[in-house]
Amino acid sequence: MVPRMTKTRFTLLLSMCGLAAASTALADLLVVRGTPVVGIPVAAVSADLKREHDIEFKVVTEGGSSAGIAGVGQEVVDIGLSSRPVSGEERAAFPDKRFTETKIGAQAVLVVVPEEVWQAGVRRLSKKQLIAIYERRVKNWKELGGADREIVFFNRPGTNAGRGVWDLFVIWLYEDVRKAPLSKAEILETPDEVRDTVEFNTGAVSLLEFSEMPKAGLRALSVELDNGNIVEPTPANVASGKYPLSRPLFLVTSGKPTGSVKKMLDFMLSEKGQTAVAKAGHVPLAQLEGR
Repeated sequence: MVPRMTKTRFTLLLSMCGLAAASTALADLLVVRGTPVVGIPVAAVSADLKREHDIEFKVVTEGGSSAGIAGVGQEVVDIGLSSRPVSGEERAAFPDKRFTETKIGAQAVLVVVPEEVWQAGVRRLSKKQLIAIYERRVKNWKELGGADREIVFFNRPGTNAGRGVWDLFVIWLYEDVRKAPLSKAEILETPDEVRDTVEFNTGAVSLLEFSEMPKAGLRALSVELDNGNIVEPTPANVASGKYPLSRPLFLVTSGKPTGSVKKMLDFMLSEKGQTAVAKAGHVPLAQLEGR
């Protein structure tokens, strides 16, 4: 029995109607915990899993990847949600557990600009340049090889929103979200807002989920690494880990998955599960594998 978690803004609960009274009638109730980045697509398939496999579950996204992995190790969580591999320290902390990582896709964040910025010559940005834009120390595209046009950076919501776009961006820039300075930039809440705002603001730059990129109107910039290499935001570069604004998405279990846990993992790897991954803005396995 998993202890009741305190509800916070970080917590997604899939409520079970009449659970206390009817728990014995349920075929299975799984407890799933970890990062909301993985929790969003997992929560999206709850109705299908109930209907097709009579599996019910609740998702708790308090504590992030670390809490999910620790919960699996402590045997209070059936499936951990993680946006990183299980670390050596975590494996050492639970030496009797054989953690199994099932990859369901990857998260990748695009730095997007309107067609006008791209055509004026800005095709890539380095970490230092992105930091300067984020901190408003560079305010004109001509300082970065573009046209004489004001840079207007539009930010994305922080950790509380659950999509993880801002988090991934600033972790690459500053190594830790707590080191990122407070930004006064206007925040665009949804991918639709990013697409509409950036396309029609000729000096704009913002962040967009990989699978939300439109076919026209915006351009995704490449990233210049510290060694001078240019990395394009392609599925192949996300899959290989070369593109730095990306991270894998895992379902973590203890040992070889069996029973309802295996059914749930298999469902997330199925067409319906992978569709949920893509709808959350992530890169599904088929794209990562070039299919």
